[in-house]
Amino acid sequence: MSPDILARLRAADPATSMPSSTEDDRQRLRRAIVSTPVEPRRRPLGKRSRPSLALLASIVGAVLLLTGGAVYAKTVLLAPSPSFRHTAPGWSQVPLDAAWKAALAKGVVALSRRVSLTPLALGDDKRTFFAALYSKGYSGVVRIDAATSRVTRIRRFPDARTDQAADGTFDGRWLVWSELRGFDDPSISAVWSWDSRTGRLQKVGAAHQAPSSDRWSGSAAVVRDGLVTWTRSAGPSGLSDVHVFDLASGRDRVVHRGYVDDSFLVNGGLVVWSEAAKRGGSTVMRAADARSGEPVAVPPSLAGLRNVAAPATDGAAIAYSDPHWSSLWWSPSLTVAPARLFAALAGNPVDNSIEVAGRYISFAVAPRAYLADTISRHYVEISPGGWALLGKKSLVIEMPSDVKALHGISDVIFLPLSSLPAMPDW
Repeated sequence: MSPDILARLRAADPATSMPSSTEDDRQRLRRAIVSTPVEPRRRPLGKRSRPSLALLASIVGAVLLLTGGAVYAKTVLLAPSPSFRHTAPGWSQVPLDAAWKAALAKGVVALSRRVSLTPLALGDDKRTFFAALYSKGYSGVVRIDAATSRVTRIRRFPDARTDQAADGTFDGRWLVWSELRGFDDPSISAVWSWDSRTGRLQKVGAAHQAPSSDRWSGSAAVVRDGLVTWTRSAGPSGLSDVHVFDLASGRDRVVHRGYVDDSFLVNGGLVVWSEAAKRGGSTVMRAADARSGEPVAVPPSLAGLRNVAAPATDGAAIAYSDPHWSSLWWSPSLTVAPARLFAALAGNPVDNSIEVAGRYISFAVAPRAYLADTISRHYVEISPGGWALLGKKSLVIEMPSDVKALHGISDVIFLPLSSLPAMPDW
């Protein structure tokens, strides 16, 4: 990206030139607290972990949720709530209309009313999604057929009460997710993959085994085209390695070492990550060939970015926040400079559950979750206290629970993107 584009980005939002968050901040953001509400308006604690539920969400759920098929009825009658101090020109929030209310009510997965489900990743068939399931007979990672509630068991949790799954991605063949131990202060114990063709489970990475700590220090793993990438601490110096793991061959390659974070994969076979010149310093984007490890030019849409937080991509489009979680940025492709879409009100940060897939972006400003359509330039509130996962072919929403529990039961809504109604007009 040219210097003049970077200058315009900085002028548009001062947050892009602010100092990067500290390593301690980033570590706190990676800790996923799954299925139990946290304090209201608290920054979500899991990078790509989705569960950014708040105590306020439980209160909202208790007041608003109804029983039976009308679970969403009262929620959607609420007028749009202002969560932003700035919205890009041409963009507007619109209330849900009758078509959206009907689609959301129809999309409730029956299984979610019988057992505790935490959505993990979406299938590529408009029918299935992956989740952590908690029940008396089985607790672990599963694939669920949304229409029939049929369950395929993938991996049972060693500890059915406190083990969790987070940071799931699915590339059409392989599911990759992080398994966490503990509840009050969870940490990644291992990263697992599952081959949907063969049923083979494979441990992609494991936490450090050291006398002082067995924590996974690094970013969450993501999969694309049979390759998995993550960053991992290389020792007490603060340096980390960028890993690329080939699921077919089982080969793990370190493509770079530095003060790195948040690696991800984009079209063209590239791995991209953020890197600082010194520990805790401002970050820029770097890239390499994912298979050879050879450094390459950073795609134009990423080249001038500084201090990116929670980057999400479908391989082409990208969405992210700034290091202070005060705004949401988006680019439709790897060749177009990102634009700021929203700037949040003080005390209402954009959380790290950002997702992008084609024309749609899902994101949350706690406790509310939103879906944005980049073609109509409208966005709607899809949950008053839950969160969403967005894939290339479907959307899943977890609604707030009406009780505070370790593994509470709450409605999960599954919608193929092709079935989404048009965005309402005012």
